[in-house]
Amino acid sequence: MSRAPSHLVDVEGTRSPPASGGATGEEGGELGVGENSRRPTSGQSTTAQPHRHGEEWRARPPEKAMAWIWMLMAAGAVLLWAVSLGRVLSSPSPVCLPANSTFLSLPRGDRMSRNVLLVLAHPDDESMFFAPTILFLKSKGHNIHILCLSQGNADGLGNIRKEELYLACVTLKIPAEQVKVLDHPELQDGFHKSWDHGLIAELTLAQSQLWNIDTIVTFDSRGVSGHPNHCDVHHGICKLLRDNGQGHIEAWELVSLNIFRKYSGPVDIWLSSTLSSSSKQPTYTLVNNSPSRSFEAMAAHKSQWVCVK
Repeated sequence: MSRAPSHLVDVEGTRSPPASGGATGEEGGELGVGENSRRPTSGQSTTAQPHRHGEEWRARPPEKAMAWIWMLMAAGAVLLWAVSLGRVLSSPSPVCLPANSTFLSLPRGDRMSRNVLLVLAHPDDESMFFAPTILFLKSKGHNIHILCLSQGNADGLGNIRKEELYLACVTLKIPAEQVKVLDHPELQDGFHKSWDHGLIAELTLAQSQLWNIDTIVTFDSRGVSGHPNHCDVHHGICKLLRDNGQGHIEAWELVSLNIFRKYSGPVDIWLSSTLSSSSKQPTYTLVNNSPSRSFEAMAAHKSQWVCVK
């Protein structure tokens, strides 16, 4: 018999009344003797036992059922995560979804490869946010350039973080001569620092002309992590495209995700695939088949591996 507190049901009919004077012997027909012979009241629980006259107690559905449901749900989540991770690791090269996409695969002018400029706010943005994009573009033979608009000197570690960016680019196979880190007095790292959009547009345009850039990749309006400097970079690039009529430059932004999708790991591949195919705007999902490379690049930023209390 199962047992559940406070939810017992009589299924065999009416009880026999107790003997005269409240006695609870065998003639009375109640369970047991003494204090244990009383009917369970609200808030009490009792062990279900067969009645001597054929009566029995039956508990409501066991609580173990809910435990099994939770276990099955957890097992399903783990299985989905494992299958998704297997899909990532089994890919011979970075994958672009939808599978029939032509993302950055069409030639620009007389060149098959593109000169792509990643416009970042701080050192480590390239590894923390754009590593899958970089690895995909490198696998397609495109030339990657990085313009980092600050040294990330909010904690006085600007010079260290600058060198860490160059080390990360070694892992990502981006030549040092194709990396530019600025230290402009009006573009200093900080949550409470507002960056001038016109200045960002001006500096990016100058570097784009120097490197003959035809494609720009940067943050979207929410900045991926919500950092104000990231958002300002986005608005600066929008101003560049709007004010200077840069019709020959194609621009792409990294889509910010909600916290559930952001930390669901490879499981988000399935949702991203669905949203990519149904989006009104051209949207692609780049699946990184080499997470270890991304981790190695991020590991170069040792100054950022800190525990914040």
